[in-house]
Amino acid sequence: MTRQSRGLASAAGPAAPPAAAPRRGRAVLAGSAGNLVENFDGALYAFLAPYFSQQFFPSHDPSSALLLTVGAYGSGFVMKPVGAIWFGSLGDRRGRRTALYLSIAVMAIGSLMIAACPSYAVIGPLAPIVLVLARLLTGFSTGGEFGLSSAYLVEYAPAGRRAFVGCTQQVTVIAGTLLASAFVAGLAQVVPAGAMHGWVWRVPFAVGAVLCAAAAWLRFRVDETPSYQRVEAVEAKAAHPVWEVLRCHPLQSLRVVGLSVAGIMTYYVWLQFLPSYAHQSTGISLADAQTANTVALLLMLPAIPLAALLSDRIGRRPTLLIFGIGMGVLVYPMLAILQLSLTGFVVAQLGGALLMAFYMANGPVVKAEQFPASVRASGISFPYSLASVVFGGSAPLVTGVFAGTGQFVLFGVYVTAVCLISSVVFWRMPETKDVELD
Repeated sequence: MTRQSRGLASAAGPAAPPAAAPRRGRAVLAGSAGNLVENFDGALYAFLAPYFSQQFFPSHDPSSALLLTVGAYGSGFVMKPVGAIWFGSLGDRRGRRTALYLSIAVMAIGSLMIAACPSYAVIGPLAPIVLVLARLLTGFSTGGEFGLSSAYLVEYAPAGRRAFVGCTQQVTVIAGTLLASAFVAGLAQVVPAGAMHGWVWRVPFAVGAVLCAAAAWLRFRVDETPSYQRVEAVEAKAAHPVWEVLRCHPLQSLRVVGLSVAGIMTYYVWLQFLPSYAHQSTGISLADAQTANTVALLLMLPAIPLAALLSDRIGRRPTLLIFGIGMGVLVYPMLAILQLSLTGFVVAQLGGALLMAFYMANGPVVKAEQFPASVRASGISFPYSLASVVFGGSAPLVTGVFAGTGQFVLFGVYVTAVCLISSVVFWRMPETKDVELD
């Protein structure tokens, strides 16, 4: 092992033996399916917020009600570090599988609370309180999901294909977002606007709760990863995984934050809240904007695994730099085109989606490659959740403020600055493509 890769693999011994193909296939299915439905539920809130905002925050100004609703969405991010600590530690102490099925079960409860919560007209101020509590619960759940599913999938991957197998985590993020986008777009096209604002918006949340419960059952039935089984066999489990990450792997933890900020921010801004931004700033109908968003998400489904194959061939750093520098340089032209017409919005959405595919192809694997198996779930989860709180939680509010004031130039400056910060991290990080994982 090179000095540069010190701390990127466990000192406990040689790499874990590869899993058999059928076992690996079941594991990838369970990890991916759970991640898909969890992101389906999360994306529903963003897409349906314009429809149910005044149910919980009645106001004569729809923009104010929407801002309060996305503020409630942001409250869930406060719980992400708590969920990351709890689920990440559970995944390192009791196993990835146990933590994974519990996290998705908690998400099912939160989604059901939103679907069933009475409106402000029925229960008064309790309505927004229940909404915020549901978001806190779902934030707690998603806090551990990325780190757990990334560790689980990458630990099952064969040598030389870690990015390709790991990227299924991000493909299912897009697939979940895509299903939510298509579901909402389809309802908006066929259901009268009054019904959408009145009660139909509850149906997708109820469907999401059922899917989460099914995914929890699927995860319950799969095996533990070979890497974690080896940690158990040699009794190398960390007693306090998060503390060990901070004490023994501080540079890797900071690197995960730097790796994450641009990807998190652009995901929430571009793929979840850009339709609302375009609707408010240009007058494009919500239905048309949502349909364009769905097309961009469809394009990402094949783009992410293709970029992952490239990452497995040429490395993590060059493919991440394509995203960071490309997005940083092109975001202002794309936002300018967006202002012109629906066609301009489609072009901007597609351009951003293609660039983001290079980040999402690398996101799970490059973070998993920073830590040994004994603390891998915590090592990914906790730093990633901190970046998510700041740059994911603020994304809807930043987007809403810029849309309300028409300051798309400042919006572009913000996105460019964050992307260039991550690009510095991409440039200076050690290449981990050939690091041997334990």
